[in-house]
Amino acid sequence: MMAQLDRSHTDDQYLERLRTFELPATRWLLIGLVGAVIAAWIGWSAFETNHYRAAIPPEIGLAFGLATTDSDSSLWTARLPIPPKACGGAIFGLDSATAAAIRAQGPAFFKAATRGRGYRGPPGDGGYKWQPTPLPDGWISWRLQGMWYGLSCMRLRPDYAQSISAAAAGPNAFYTTGPSTMLLVIPDQRLVVFTYTH
Repeated sequence: MMAQLDRSHTDDQYLERLRTFELPATRWLLIGLVGAVIAAWIGWSAFETNHYRAAIPPEIGLAFGLATTDSDSSLWTARLPIPPKACGGAIFGLDSATAAAIRAQGPAFFKAATRGRGYRGPPGDGGYKWQPTPLPDGWISWRLQGMWYGLSCMRLRPDYAQSISAAAAGPNAFYTTGPSTMLLVIPDQRLVVFTYTH
């Protein structure tokens, strides 16, 4: 009977500790630090997604979520007096309704998609001029494993980069170029790829 009382007393103490969930201050500090790092990463990713999203025309529906972004620049190169040339980009998901509309309409879908969401310039400067893939000769380089310069700077998984390159080299995708930029829409993979070189 004494053993049973001791066990119930121990169970009560265990339940009380669970209710109050006491952790040492160092663990709370560590949890707070990890939470701050995660929040900073999500905030920066959201900022980058919003920045690149401005280049995508509103007619091109994007799936909800953060873009895959990367570049060859770093905090170290940004602090140099004359920063070196940079390249990189962002990859967004294409929503299913837009992918279906592009498959159904083909090049006609892009007639109204001439300005990025964040465009604030005068209306008469031409805007995006869309063309069907494949990309022209000289865009894709064997030295860059079949990629173009902006895409190669994004440090993507090789299989992911190869699937984007293959779509750009084949039919059924659409692209437009601007000064040092390229925008590629791949409805079959439901991807929108924006790359730049500076």
